[in-house]
Amino acid sequence: MDAGNTLPSSPLNRVAPDAASPDGMRHGPSLLQSMWRYRAIVVSVTLLAAVAGYGLALAQPVRYEASGRMFLADPTESQVFTNQTRWNLDLTIHTSKELQRIESLPVLTRAAELLGVDAQPARLRNRIETGSTPELGLITIAATAPTAQEAAQVADAVAAAYADVVAQRTEEDTQRAVARLQESADEDDQRIAAIAAQLARLPEGTNDFALESELEARTQERTQLRGLAGQLAVESALSGSGVELYEPAMLRESPSGTQPVTAAALAAFLGLAASAVFAWWNAGRNQKALTSGDPGAVLGVPLLGAIQRFRPHTRNPSNVWTLSGVGTAAAESYQFVAAALELAVEEMAVTTVMFTSADAGEGKTMSVLNVATAAGRSDRRVAVVDADIRARTLSLSAGAGSAPGLTDLGLLDVDPRTLTTPLRTRINATANERAVALVPAGSRMHDQAGFFRTPAFRKSMVRVKEVADFVLIDSPPLLAVSDSLTIASQAEAVVMVVSRGTDLRHLAEARRRLDLVGAPLIGYIFNRDSARGGSGYSYYGERQRENRANVPRAFRSLAGQRGRA
Repeated sequence: MDAGNTLPSSPLNRVAPDAASPDGMRHGPSLLQSMWRYRAIVVSVTLLAAVAGYGLALAQPVRYEASGRMFLADPTESQVFTNQTRWNLDLTIHTSKELQRIESLPVLTRAAELLGVDAQPARLRNRIETGSTPELGLITIAATAPTAQEAAQVADAVAAAYADVVAQRTEEDTQRAVARLQESADEDDQRIAAIAAQLARLPEGTNDFALESELEARTQERTQLRGLAGQLAVESALSGSGVELYEPAMLRESPSGTQPVTAAALAAFLGLAASAVFAWWNAGRNQKALTSGDPGAVLGVPLLGAIQRFRPHTRNPSNVWTLSGVGTAAAESYQFVAAALELAVEEMAVTTVMFTSADAGEGKTMSVLNVATAAGRSDRRVAVVDADIRARTLSLSAGAGSAPGLTDLGLLDVDPRTLTTPLRTRINATANERAVALVPAGSRMHDQAGFFRTPAFRKSMVRVKEVADFVLIDSPPLLAVSDSLTIASQAEAVVMVVSRGTDLRHLAEARRRLDLVGAPLIGYIFNRDSARGGSGYSYYGERQRENRANVPRAFRSLAGQRGRA
């Protein structure tokens, strides 16, 4: 049954259009509401993250960074004497190639030698970072060390090592080239000497034009080879390292890396973000009934009353939890619930109402007893049936835990009045107040769940109605055992007791189960409400009178829907 939008707009009966399904659940709380709800977790995680970040930053060794800049010579502009170049590369390709050479093993080995330490090249490689701007021929060498001076020394040593290695390689290449050129020139000398000897042996006045041409060519080639060797030697001396300019590493006064305060702030932010996401996810997943209107969005029925937290009377002679007297906020709220149920009797021809809850511990038995107490102040004959034959809370509290009752009434041919226990549920009860008749759970049975599916249970309820005008049934929680569903299928009306903090998913499942058996859920009681004073639900004044006026309209709407069904 879904009251839908036909219910009047009122704090007592405001429901959602799709309330009878999980889709009717309200949207989860906002991010700020979720963080406030789980504020202890959010604060704890944020502080722990800040402390951890600060500690980790302190645990890290102090490191300083220094960087130097090296400008490479353009290989296309390296010639000194000729229009030929020794490199057939443009500056961009040349820079990228030399960037890789800086971190090569020969360069790092030479750098360790210049530093005067027995550093392994692999460890030295971990202390430097290189970068480049190829179009400018610029290479940056950044080094880290425990001190600023040492960092600068490492960067400068790597740059010097690169220049040494390149210069040495250039010199070796030049020497090999010069030696080869010299060999060719020496061969020319030998050939020139041989040709000269042959020409000298010719008869006087005789010419050998072939030998003379070869002699001239050999002489010219020898001159060119020796000239080229000299040019290579000069160019190697002028630009052997290939470095046009090097800017020494600059010292930095402050250490590199994240400072402890910065690390703590960053870790705190990350902790706050993570805990906020967790709080928002968990709050959306575990939506609770925190206000009196929240259950209505799931159950789809009006609010019968909101009961504030109160201290039960523990010195009652019957040891039954009851209210301490007339006029208290809790007593007035139960009077209002009783009045609402009496309206249901008139509007819907209801005489038997089952009280249940989604979970155990929501105050169902307390609500049944006190609503019966309030209803007993009228002329009605009120009976409370302890149908929770497993827990037997009402029966045990009244000292009738093993007395004959509900399970026996359908089997014994006795007057029902002989099996009821009168309960004076309030100290100093007035003389005209009827005692509520309690029908105990009765004799224990082997198949307790099966009892409610037998004709004996239906007969028992018929016998109880013979001696009472208003019958309230205390049943087990819906999600705990199957007994309640069987009882609900036989009840004329069902009232759900919802404690503040109940999981809305449990309410949705409880409503679904009631719908499966066609149980007529007519309203709910919001128990242990935290509202105080003028905020939330009010039990007095104009607001109370307005709520009393709204209840009949809600039950007429429910009665009309029940009649159409």
